[in-house]
Amino acid sequence: ADAPEVEAIEIVDQSPEPDAASTDDPAAFFSDLSDDTPEVRPPVAPPPPPPPAAEQVQVMPSDLEDIFRIEASLDVGRMKMQVPVICLQTLEEKAAIRTLYQAAASAQRDFYTWSAARGLLKDNEQPMGEMYREPLRALEYVRRQKSRGLYLMADFRACLEDRTVVRTLREMVMEQETAHSMLVLTAPRLVLPPELASACVIFDWPATSGADLAALFEEVRAEVQSATRAPVQLDAASRDALLARAKGMPAGRARFEMARALMALVKKAS
Repeated sequence: ADAPEVEAIEIVDQSPEPDAASTDDPAAFFSDLSDDTPEVRPPVAPPPPPPPAAEQVQVMPSDLEDIFRIEASLDVGRMKMQVPVICLQTLEEKAAIRTLYQAAASAQRDFYTWSAARGLLKDNEQPMGEMYREPLRALEYVRRQKSRGLYLMADFRACLEDRTVVRTLREMVMEQETAHSMLVLTAPRLVLPPELASACVIFDWPATSGADLAALFEEVRAEVQSATRAPVQLDAASRDALLARAKGMPAGRARFEMARALMALVKKAS
């Protein structure tokens, strides 16, 4: 017997026709998909607050800046120049360190600090060894270095009573070693022995200026007001008297005296 005939069934695609733009332009298709997804951006961190006025790098004395400029511009070794030992009389040791660190970085010099308490530190933080607490050993280390450096020796006044230290400093200048390894001695006051009179140059590092004191006052006033939750107002005459009393003090001490005066004012008003 013949097999029965099977009727052909036509299958019709009833799905909606795609948009012409999506078939002709694949980029447009993916663009449409991306529009449906909101863009996720990482949170933006707020900018760091500006440093307090006393923490900013100060402008060094112009005569001292001239020494750095001469050393950087001229071949002092070929010209056989004797670069003097720089003596800074200052109460603002931390400000001097920050400023000289920047000067060393600009001149592509290594930067070291020395004190009898901490010894010799590279970049004011990396200790070079306990033996270098002794000033003479620290100077011997400086003389051995091949790379150009800037060495700040803090509170060096008492060390100048050692005749061997004095002679070492004088030799370093005479042999032009201080052109390669610049030396900066600091102390609130430096009295040089006669042997170093022609080998050193003395500068007074500026204490806090009037503009700095005004900024310090506003900073301290805001802090006292925040801590006491009380309005802190000082008349112009009293404010000027307080700033005059703080003039010449290190910034930290000036802050303390301002805070003490303002706290007393709040206590009196309460």
